[in-house]
Amino acid sequence: MRFDQVVIPLAPRSLANCLDLSLLLFRRGLGTYLLLWALVAGPACGLIYWLAYRYECTLLVAAAIGFLASGPLGLLIAAATAPAAFGDPLTVRNALRRLGPAAWRPLLRSLLARLVELAGLCVCAAPGIYLIIRDGFYAEQRLLSNLARHLHDKRTDRLLRGEMGDLIGRAIPLLAYGLLLWGVLVVTLDFASSRLLGLPVLLGRLQADPTYLADLGELIVAAFKFLGTDPLVETFAIGVALLVYSHLRIAWFLCYIDVRVRRDCWDLELQILQETDRLAGETA
Repeated sequence: MRFDQVVIPLAPRSLANCLDLSLLLFRRGLGTYLLLWALVAGPACGLIYWLAYRYECTLLVAAAIGFLASGPLGLLIAAATAPAAFGDPLTVRNALRRLGPAAWRPLLRSLLARLVELAGLCVCAAPGIYLIIRDGFYAEQRLLSNLARHLHDKRTDRLLRGEMGDLIGRAIPLLAYGLLLWGVLVVTLDFASSRLLGLPVLLGRLQADPTYLADLGELIVAAFKFLGTDPLVETFAIGVALLVYSHLRIAWFLCYIDVRVRRDCWDLELQILQETDRLAGETA
Protein backbone atom coordinates (compact mmCIF):
# COMPACT_ATOMS: atom_id res chain seq x y z
CA MET A 1 0.00 0.00 0.00
CA ARG A 2 1.25 3.46 -0.92
CA PHE A 3 -0.31 6.72 0.21
CA ASP A 4 0.31 8.35 -3.16
CA GLN A 5 -2.09 5.82 -4.71
CA VAL A 6 -5.19 6.91 -2.79
CA VAL A 7 -8.10 6.58 -5.22
CA ILE A 8 -10.75 8.21 -3.00
CA PRO A 9 -10.17 11.96 -2.66
CA LEU A 10 -9.72 12.80 1.02
CA ALA A 11 -12.12 15.72 1.27
CA PRO A 12 -15.12 16.63 3.47
CA ARG A 13 -18.36 15.13 2.17
CA SER A 14 -22.02 15.36 2.98
CA LEU A 15 -24.10 12.21 3.32
CA ALA A 16 -25.44 12.73 -0.20
CA ASN A 17 -21.88 12.91 -1.53
CA CYS A 18 -21.01 9.70 0.31
CA LEU A 19 -24.00 7.92 -1.23
CA ASP A 20 -23.13 9.20 -4.69
CA LEU A 21 -19.52 8.05 -4.41
CA SER A 22 -20.71 4.75 -2.97
CA LEU A 23 -22.71 4.09 -6.14
CA LEU A 24 -19.66 4.86 -8.26
CA LEU A 25 -17.49 2.48 -6.23
CA PHE A 26 -20.17 -0.21 -6.32
CA ARG A 27 -20.37 0.06 -10.10
CA ARG A 28 -16.59 -0.03 -10.40
CA GLY A 29 -16.28 -3.21 -8.34
CA LEU A 30 -19.67 -4.68 -9.26
CA GLY A 31 -18.41 -8.23 -9.77
CA THR A 32 -16.48 -8.28 -6.50
CA TYR A 33 -19.29 -6.79 -4.44
CA LEU A 34 -21.89 -9.12 -5.95
CA LEU A 35 -19.71 -12.13 -5.20
CA LEU A 36 -19.21 -11.00 -1.60
CA TRP A 37 -22.97 -10.45 -1.35
CA ALA A 38 -23.61 -13.95 -2.71
CA LEU A 39 -21.18 -15.53 -0.23
CA VAL A 40 -23.27 -14.25 2.68
CA ALA A 41 -26.74 -13.78 1.20
CA GLY A 42 -26.78 -17.25 -0.35
CA PRO A 43 -26.63 -19.22 2.93
CA ALA A 44 -28.80 -16.66 4.74
CA CYS A 45 -31.52 -16.73 2.09
CA GLY A 46 -31.34 -20.51 1.92
CA LEU A 47 -31.93 -20.69 5.67
CA ILE A 48 -34.82 -18.22 5.44
CA TYR A 49 -36.51 -20.18 2.67
CA TRP A 50 -36.14 -23.46 4.54
CA LEU A 51 -37.53 -22.02 7.78
CA ALA A 52 -40.40 -20.29 5.98
CA TYR A 53 -41.27 -23.38 3.95
CA ARG A 54 -40.86 -25.89 6.77
CA TYR A 55 -41.96 -23.94 9.83
CA GLU A 56 -43.82 -20.99 8.27
CA CYS A 57 -41.59 -18.44 9.96
CA THR A 58 -42.74 -14.84 9.69
CA LEU A 59 -41.06 -11.92 7.97
CA LEU A 60 -39.85 -10.75 11.38
CA VAL A 61 -37.77 -13.91 11.78
CA ALA A 62 -36.47 -13.53 8.23
CA ALA A 63 -35.52 -9.91 8.95
CA ALA A 64 -33.65 -11.02 12.09
CA ILE A 65 -31.65 -13.54 10.06
CA GLY A 66 -30.91 -10.87 7.49
CA PHE A 67 -29.76 -8.52 10.24
CA LEU A 68 -27.39 -11.15 11.61
CA ALA A 69 -26.03 -11.81 8.13
CA SER A 70 -25.34 -8.11 7.62
CA GLY A 71 -22.50 -8.31 10.16
CA PRO A 72 -20.20 -10.62 8.18
CA LEU A 73 -21.35 -9.02 4.92
CA GLY A 74 -20.46 -5.55 6.15
CA LEU A 75 -17.04 -6.73 7.25
CA LEU A 76 -16.36 -8.29 3.84
CA ILE A 77 -17.56 -5.17 2.01
CA ALA A 78 -15.32 -2.98 4.16
CA ALA A 79 -12.42 -5.41 3.71
CA ALA A 80 -12.72 -4.97 -0.04
CA THR A 81 -13.28 -1.21 0.01
CA ALA A 82 -10.68 -0.04 2.54
CA PRO A 83 -7.58 -1.45 0.77
CA ALA A 84 -8.99 -0.40 -2.61
CA ALA A 85 -9.20 3.17 -1.30
CA PHE A 86 -5.41 3.09 -0.99
CA GLY A 87 -4.72 1.66 -4.42
CA ASP A 88 -4.97 -2.09 -3.82
CA PRO A 89 -6.97 -4.23 -6.29
CA LEU A 90 -10.67 -4.57 -5.53
CA THR A 91 -10.95 -8.37 -5.44
CA VAL A 92 -12.50 -11.01 -3.22
CA ARG A 93 -9.11 -12.63 -2.61
CA ASN A 94 -7.63 -9.33 -1.50
CA ALA A 95 -10.57 -8.72 0.83
CA LEU A 96 -10.15 -12.12 2.49
CA ARG A 97 -6.40 -11.63 2.71
CA ARG A 98 -6.87 -8.36 4.57
CA LEU A 99 -8.88 -10.17 7.24
CA GLY A 100 -5.80 -12.19 8.12
CA PRO A 101 -4.96 -15.90 8.08
CA ALA A 102 -7.78 -16.67 10.50
CA ALA A 103 -10.51 -14.78 8.63
CA TRP A 104 -13.23 -16.72 10.42
CA ARG A 105 -12.44 -14.96 13.71
CA PRO A 106 -13.42 -11.40 12.69
CA LEU A 107 -16.35 -12.80 10.72
CA LEU A 108 -17.55 -14.69 13.80
CA ARG A 109 -16.97 -11.62 15.93
CA SER A 110 -19.11 -9.51 13.58
CA LEU A 111 -21.87 -12.13 13.73
CA LEU A 112 -21.80 -12.22 17.54
CA ALA A 113 -21.82 -8.42 17.65
CA ARG A 114 -24.96 -8.41 15.51
CA LEU A 115 -26.52 -10.92 17.90
CA VAL A 116 -25.87 -8.60 20.85
CA GLU A 117 -27.22 -5.63 18.88
CA LEU A 118 -30.33 -7.59 17.94
CA ALA A 119 -30.90 -8.41 21.60
CA GLY A 120 -30.54 -4.71 22.40
CA LEU A 121 -33.10 -3.83 19.73
CA CYS A 122 -35.53 -6.42 21.12
CA VAL A 123 -35.21 -5.08 24.67
CA CYS A 124 -35.36 -1.42 23.70
CA ALA A 125 -34.62 0.36 20.45
CA ALA A 126 -32.26 2.95 21.96
CA PRO A 127 -29.62 0.52 23.35
CA GLY A 128 -29.63 -1.47 20.13
CA ILE A 129 -29.19 1.62 17.98
CA TYR A 130 -26.38 2.86 20.23
CA LEU A 131 -24.57 -0.48 19.98
CA ILE A 132 -24.96 -0.54 16.20
CA ILE A 133 -23.52 2.96 15.81
CA ARG A 134 -20.74 2.41 18.35
CA ASP A 135 -19.65 -0.81 16.67
CA GLY A 136 -20.27 0.55 13.18
CA PHE A 137 -16.61 1.28 12.45
CA TYR A 138 -15.16 -1.95 13.85
CA ALA A 139 -14.28 -3.10 10.34
CA GLU A 140 -12.51 0.17 9.54
CA GLN A 141 -10.62 0.01 12.82
CA ARG A 142 -9.37 -3.51 12.21
CA LEU A 143 -8.63 -3.17 8.51
CA LEU A 144 -6.88 0.20 8.60
CA SER A 145 -4.80 -0.89 11.58
CA ASN A 146 -3.69 -3.90 9.54
CA LEU A 147 -2.85 -1.69 6.56
CA ALA A 148 -0.76 0.67 8.69
CA ARG A 149 -0.88 1.06 12.46
CA HIS A 150 -1.11 4.85 12.37
CA LEU A 151 -4.23 4.80 10.16
CA HIS A 152 -6.41 3.93 13.16
CA ASP A 153 -5.32 4.10 16.79
CA LYS A 154 -6.76 4.75 20.25
CA ARG A 155 -6.83 8.48 19.59
CA THR A 156 -9.07 7.79 16.61
CA ASP A 157 -11.39 5.69 18.77
CA ARG A 158 -11.81 8.61 21.16
CA LEU A 159 -12.45 10.92 18.23
CA LEU A 160 -15.21 8.70 16.86
CA ARG A 161 -16.87 8.37 20.26
CA GLY A 162 -17.01 12.14 20.39
CA GLU A 163 -18.78 12.18 17.02
CA MET A 164 -21.59 9.85 18.13
CA GLY A 165 -24.27 12.51 17.70
CA ASP A 166 -23.15 13.30 14.16
CA LEU A 167 -22.99 9.62 13.27
CA ILE A 168 -26.54 9.02 14.54
CA GLY A 169 -27.65 12.03 12.52
CA ARG A 170 -26.21 10.36 9.43
CA ALA A 171 -27.43 6.86 10.23
CA ILE A 172 -31.12 7.84 10.41
CA PRO A 173 -31.41 9.36 6.90
CA LEU A 174 -29.16 6.58 5.60
CA LEU A 175 -31.65 4.04 6.93
CA ALA A 176 -34.58 5.94 5.42
CA TYR A 177 -32.81 6.05 2.06
CA GLY A 178 -32.07 2.34 2.30
CA LEU A 179 -35.72 1.48 2.98
CA LEU A 180 -36.84 3.58 0.02
CA LEU A 181 -34.23 2.01 -2.25
CA TRP A 182 -35.21 -1.46 -1.03
CA GLY A 183 -38.85 -0.87 -1.95
CA VAL A 184 -37.95 0.44 -5.39
CA LEU A 185 -35.62 -2.49 -6.08
CA VAL A 186 -38.14 -5.08 -4.89
CA VAL A 187 -40.80 -3.76 -7.27
CA THR A 188 -38.33 -3.25 -10.13
CA LEU A 189 -36.71 -6.67 -9.87
CA ASP A 190 -40.10 -8.31 -9.47
CA PHE A 191 -41.33 -6.59 -12.62
CA ALA A 192 -38.15 -7.52 -14.52
CA SER A 193 -38.41 -11.14 -13.41
CA SER A 194 -42.05 -11.28 -14.47
CA ARG A 195 -41.56 -9.66 -17.87
CA LEU A 196 -38.16 -10.98 -18.89
CA LEU A 197 -38.06 -14.41 -17.28
CA GLY A 198 -41.74 -15.15 -16.82
CA LEU A 199 -41.13 -15.78 -13.11
CA PRO A 200 -43.28 -13.43 -11.01
CA VAL A 201 -42.22 -13.11 -7.39
CA LEU A 202 -44.56 -10.65 -5.72
CA LEU A 203 -47.04 -8.47 -7.63
CA GLY A 204 -47.44 -10.90 -10.51
CA ARG A 205 -48.63 -13.60 -8.13
CA LEU A 206 -51.21 -11.42 -6.37
CA GLN A 207 -53.57 -11.50 -9.35
CA ALA A 208 -54.37 -7.83 -8.75
CA ASP A 209 -54.62 -4.99 -11.23
CA PRO A 210 -52.53 -2.01 -10.03
CA THR A 211 -53.76 0.28 -12.82
CA TYR A 212 -56.76 1.48 -10.84
CA LEU A 213 -56.04 3.96 -8.06
CA ALA A 214 -59.03 2.70 -6.12
CA ASP A 215 -57.32 -0.67 -5.76
CA LEU A 216 -53.90 0.73 -4.89
CA GLY A 217 -54.43 0.63 -1.13
CA GLU A 218 -55.73 -2.92 -1.27
CA LEU A 219 -52.81 -3.88 -3.49
CA ILE A 220 -50.28 -2.53 -0.98
CA VAL A 221 -52.00 -4.29 1.94
CA ALA A 222 -52.15 -7.57 0.02
CA ALA A 223 -48.49 -7.24 -0.99
CA PHE A 224 -47.36 -6.78 2.61
CA LYS A 225 -49.45 -9.72 3.77
CA PHE A 226 -47.97 -11.84 1.00
CA LEU A 227 -44.53 -10.55 1.94
CA GLY A 228 -44.88 -12.01 5.41
CA THR A 229 -46.28 -15.43 4.52
CA ASP A 230 -44.73 -16.69 1.28
CA PRO A 231 -41.27 -18.37 1.53
CA LEU A 232 -40.13 -17.17 -1.90
CA VAL A 233 -41.17 -13.58 -1.27
CA GLU A 234 -39.52 -13.49 2.17
CA THR A 235 -36.30 -14.87 0.72
CA PHE A 236 -36.41 -12.43 -2.18
CA ALA A 237 -37.06 -9.45 0.10
CA ILE A 238 -34.16 -10.23 2.45
CA GLY A 239 -31.82 -10.93 -0.45
CA VAL A 240 -32.59 -7.51 -1.92
CA ALA A 241 -32.22 -5.93 1.53
CA LEU A 242 -28.71 -7.38 1.88
CA LEU A 243 -27.85 -6.07 -1.58
CA VAL A 244 -28.99 -2.59 -0.57
CA TYR A 245 -27.00 -2.94 2.64
CA SER A 246 -23.85 -3.57 0.60
CA HIS A 247 -24.30 -0.17 -1.03
CA LEU A 248 -25.03 1.49 2.31
CA ARG A 249 -21.98 -0.13 3.91
CA ILE A 250 -19.71 1.48 1.32
CA ALA A 251 -21.36 4.82 2.06
CA TRP A 252 -20.78 4.25 5.79
CA PHE A 253 -17.07 3.67 5.10
CA LEU A 254 -17.00 6.98 3.24
CA CYS A 255 -18.65 8.62 6.25
CA TYR A 256 -15.73 7.31 8.31
CA ILE A 257 -13.29 8.97 5.92
CA ASP A 258 -15.29 12.19 6.12
CA VAL A 259 -15.15 12.22 9.92
CA ARG A 260 -11.40 11.60 9.85
CA VAL A 261 -10.82 14.39 7.34
CA ARG A 262 -13.03 16.96 9.09
CA ARG A 263 -12.05 16.22 12.69
CA ASP A 264 -8.60 14.66 12.40
CA CYS A 265 -7.09 16.42 9.35
CA TRP A 266 -6.47 12.98 7.88
CA ASP A 267 -5.77 14.35 4.43
CA LEU A 268 -2.91 16.49 5.76
CA GLU A 269 -1.54 13.60 7.79
CA LEU A 270 -1.39 11.31 4.77
CA GLN A 271 0.15 14.04 2.63
CA ILE A 272 2.90 14.46 5.22
CA LEU A 273 3.48 10.72 5.30
CA GLN A 274 3.60 10.62 1.51
CA GLU A 275 6.17 13.40 1.43
CA THR A 276 8.20 11.66 4.14
CA ASP A 277 8.24 8.46 2.10
CA ARG A 278 9.31 10.40 -0.99
CA LEU A 279 12.19 12.13 0.81
CA ALA A 280 13.29 8.86 2.36
CA GLY A 281 13.38 7.32 -1.10
CA GLU A 282 15.49 10.16 -2.46
CA THR A 283 18.06 9.93 0.33
CA ALA A 284 18.29 6.13 0.16
